[in-house]
Amino acid sequence: MGFVKVVKNKAYFKRFQVKYRRRREGKTDYFARKRLIVQNKNKYNTPKYRLIVRFTNKTIIAQIAYATIQGDKVVCDARSTELPRYGIKAGLTLPQEGDACRLQAQELQETAHVPSPEEGTRRPEESCKPN
Repeated sequence: MGFVKVVKNKAYFKRFQVKYRRRREGKTDYFARKRLIVQNKNKYNTPKYRLIVRFTNKTIIAQIAYATIQGDKVVCDARSTELPRYGIKAGLTLPQEGDACRLQAQELQETAHVPSPEEGTRRPEESCKPN
């Protein structure tokens, strides 16, 4: 076997840049996140809402959120612990409970007067035209 040069020396580690913390933890796929939250430029700072469903050991949490530069903002959330009020008494971590949480979060979104993703906003020129 021939001579193999050691590549990972002091100069290598001086220039080494660590990945983002959530990438190192395996929690966030930034490639997919970018494509999920980037809004079209012709929609003029309109938030792009998305549904986030989190499964814990005891509950299911459904959130409607949008991304900003400062961080994600949660508009409303629904939890499976609230479902017994609506007459659902099954286990709180079943997939059916997750679907019920999603429906509950969408209902909260409508009551919070959050526009649907298809609506968008009008262009500034259209709103400034005289009638």
